[in-house]
Amino acid sequence: MKRSLKVFALCLALSTILPGCVVAPAPGPGAVWVPGHYGPYGGWVPGHWR
Repeated sequence: MKRSLKVFALCLALSTILPGCVVAPAPGPGAVWVPGHYGPYGGWVPGHWR
């Protein structure tokens, strides 16, 4: 019981210290973020830089 509580506390501490996501800067001047959309053949295309 004590060990699982220590592991839980460690996981909780690490989750608050480490970043949840990484935000990358735009790839270059003039770049535009294109949100997710359906492509010309009906397939989903995730958001990307253009």
